[in-house]
Amino acid sequence: MKVALVYPDFSIGSKGKFYHGIAHISAALKKSGHKTFLIHLINEMSESNFVQIINQEKPDLIAFSSTTNMFSYVEKYAGYVKKNFDLPVLCGGIHPTLDPDGSINSEVIDMICIGEGEEAIVELCDRIEKNKDFTDIKNLWVKKDNEIHKNHLRPLKENLDELPFADRDIFDYKNLEDAKLKRTVFMASRGCPYECSFCSNHQLKKIYSGKYVRFRSVNNVLEEVKKIIEIEKPEYVVFHDDILTLNKKWLNEFTARWKEEINLPFSCNSRVDLLDEVSVKMLKEANCFEISMGLESGNDYIREKVLNRRMKREDIINAFRLCQKYGINTVSYNMIGLPFEDMSMILDTIKLNALINPTNLQVSIFYPFPHTRLFDECENNKFLTGKNLNSYFEDTIINQPSITHDQVNFAFWYVRRMLKIYSFNYKLPKIISGITEKILDKIFESKSLASFVVKAKKSQVTSRKS
Repeated sequence: MKVALVYPDFSIGSKGKFYHGIAHISAALKKSGHKTFLIHLINEMSESNFVQIINQEKPDLIAFSSTTNMFSYVEKYAGYVKKNFDLPVLCGGIHPTLDPDGSINSEVIDMICIGEGEEAIVELCDRIEKNKDFTDIKNLWVKKDNEIHKNHLRPLKENLDELPFADRDIFDYKNLEDAKLKRTVFMASRGCPYECSFCSNHQLKKIYSGKYVRFRSVNNVLEEVKKIIEIEKPEYVVFHDDILTLNKKWLNEFTARWKEEINLPFSCNSRVDLLDEVSVKMLKEANCFEISMGLESGNDYIREKVLNRRMKREDIINAFRLCQKYGINTVSYNMIGLPFEDMSMILDTIKLNALINPTNLQVSIFYPFPHTRLFDECENNKFLTGKNLNSYFEDTIINQPSITHDQVNFAFWYVRRMLKIYSFNYKLPKIISGITEKILDKIFESKSLASFVVKAKKSQVTSRKS
């Protein structure tokens, strides 16, 4: 049978990229003899154009993959399907996994897939093709005869080498952002062992059975890399794993063999307390040119107590300094507008970045994802506004007494300018910099300044539009 894979992908900061989840679903379906095609919604599409594609391709199943930010658009396009066709609609991805009840209760969704979906969707397609009942397939919740069949999850596949390589052919790869940047992306693992309160991993570990953190063998990873770089001829490689450096034994083999067999520059994600001088030197020798690490907050209380990121300040400083010592670029990930955060705590984040001097800085506004611990904390404290946004680079969707809405936006818009100011201040003699730091703190913590700046910026935007 033929499956239409649909992915709304126009969030700020993410549109037009290659996505491993969809590519693995497609690969599993093709391996089992089914056909697939992808409707990659990099921009919104009209109903007529969407319907035209479905008419031309004639799929037997419409399968959406959804993040929380994009679920309203999934409902929109699923509505087009229900209006114009008599086709079953499935929704998988992180959003229905975290919020299954909210997802299955949508009038335009017939089924949801919870968790990793390769085996579930193959079994579903096999049964539909043979006209068999599919209401009892593990990982699926299925609506039938005014009843929702909520099936248990199957154990996670522990041997990732058994999965086929991601199907890149369904993407218009040459027009993706990755191709334009002359890079190719891979994943060597699944899962993260840490319990950060804002992240979905701790919730996912609750619902799964079996080993959650799994690595492909180095042989398997390198086999895929060799195959793909021969076709795409990239200038560098990006690994999208949550933490590529998690398994030291695996990393030792990987870096040694990468240097000998591939030797293309690559970037990866790590965690500050997993990097020591030996591992950083090893990564550099293997041609790792960039490591991204999450700070999230420079305030110790917010980082450790609110976010449950048990990372010492000295570990953060040490990891970034080691990378600088060995000539590896760094990216620091940061969030502002966090629950219980005030403006002085945001300044702690800016000051810590000024101290560690990352090569690149990414700053997002905290977005509470369904049923994570921090979402529940926001709900219990009545911080949630019910507002939804396309991304976490636009605005805050929580309202809390410790900080104003204008202060969050002011900090987000001007974080890089403030970083430059504090960086310059730290170069002054300590006697002077200590005094000027207090003055800067008082200026930037001012609610009236934030309100004035936000009002002025909004006025400028309005005048440009008119």
